[in-house]
Amino acid sequence: MTPDLKLRPLTRAQSARRFAELQEAGFEPRDDLPEDIQRLRKAVIASYLSGPTKTEIDQDRAMGLALYGELPPDKLTLRSAADDRLWRYLSLDVFPDYVLARSSADAEAWFWSSRWRIWLKRTWWLIHLSWQDDAAGTGKVLKHWTTDSVAQFVERPGRGFRVDLWRRIAQENARRKFNQNQFRRVMKLNTALLATFDPAVSQELLDPYVVSLFDNIQ
Repeated sequence: MTPDLKLRPLTRAQSARRFAELQEAGFEPRDDLPEDIQRLRKAVIASYLSGPTKTEIDQDRAMGLALYGELPPDKLTLRSAADDRLWRYLSLDVFPDYVLARSSADAEAWFWSSRWRIWLKRTWWLIHLSWQDDAAGTGKVLKHWTTDSVAQFVERPGRGFRVDLWRRIAQENARRKFNQNQFRRVMKLNTALLATFDPAVSQELLDPYVVSLFDNIQ
C-alpha cells in the first residue's frame, strides 16, 4: 500500500457491523473520510462516469479502469491488492453507493464477505489481469465480455495468478471472439492443466500453451 493513502483495513467483524449500519442508515460514504481518500473517491467517480455504464458489464469495465487508473500497481502493491481488508474499507466506507448501484442492499458478498466477489476488488483485478499496455488496449480486449466471462477470469486463481498467462488469454480471446460458454471451457481447461504444468515459467512455452487452450475448444 502506498504510504500517502490512508486505507483503513476492516476485519470481517468490523465489516459485518458496518454493512448493518449501511442497511439501516443508507449506503452513503463516511462523512469523515481523510482528505486523500476524498480526493481518491472524486477522481475514481469522475473517471467511472466518463465512460459507458449502462449495462452491468459496462459498469464492471468502467469501475475497474477507474480504480486501476488511480491505484495502479506502483501505488497499490499486488500484496495490498490481494488484501480483502482494504477492499472492504473501500467498499463499505468510500464507495458504498456505487457498490450498491451494481448489486443490492442485501448483497454482502459484493461488499465484503466473499473473497473474489467483492466488486471493487474483482474489477481492479479484472483490469490488472487483462492489462494490454494502456487503458484503451485493455478496454478493447474486454469489449465483448459478459459478466460470466469476468467471473471465469477472476474466480479461478488456482495456486495463484500467472499474470503474463492471464493477459495472453485475454488477448487470444479477443482475437478469436469466443462466446461466454466457449470462454468458460477455456478457463476450466486452464485450471485443470495448471494443477500439473506451469507454462509461465518460460515465455517460449506461454504462447503455444495459450493457442492450444483455445484450439482444444474449437
